[in-house]
Amino acid sequence: MADEPDPERLRALDARLSKVKGAKVNPSGTGK
Repeated sequence: MADEPDPERLRALDARLSKVKGAKVNPSGTGK
């Protein structure tokens, strides 16, 4: 199971990283 990446898990992690990166790049929170 560990070998097979879960789309939902990856999507959630990606969204989390995207939020963190977005917050770092855009503190205002505007834009992607």
